Order: sequence, then structure tokens, then C-alpha cells
Amino acid sequence: MSLVVAGILNPGQANGLIKPLENAQESLSNDHVDAACSQLQDFIDEVYNKIDDGNGPLPLEIGESLIDNANGIMDAIGCNL
Repeated sequence: MSLVVAGILNPGQANGLIKPLENAQESLSNDHVDAACSQLQDFIDEVYNKIDDGNGPLPLEIGESLIDNANGIMDAIGCNL
């Protein structure tokens, strides 16, 4: 992930963001949209946890971009969370 290469996140922190996306992709490949929606929400929650509010490593602008993209995917696949 480019956030690791840029030195913003360490590999463990990045994995916390990557894993829910991988899970959502797997769920979608098996036509489990509700599970994918939940996993995308898990990703969003994890981004919020990592946003730099004095405690997290992720700059607000990057976090907001990640959340906006995840919300776009959720809209595209029909999530109603």
C-alpha cells in the first residue's frame, strides 16, 4: 500500500485497512452483498480510528478521501447501512 511506502502507516496499520477490503471483495465475488457492506463499514470505522486527531497516524485529508471512496462503493453495490 502506498501509505506504507510513504511512511504514513506501518505495515500492521495498513493491514488493518486492507483486510476489510479483501474480505469485502471476497464477499462480493460470492454474491454476499450484505456481508460486503458490513466489511466496507468496518473499513470506514478503521479509517476513522487511524485519522490523525492527535492520536492516529492518518492525515484527515487522506482519511476523508478513503472514506469517500468506500462510501461510493457502498452506494454502487446498494448498501443500506
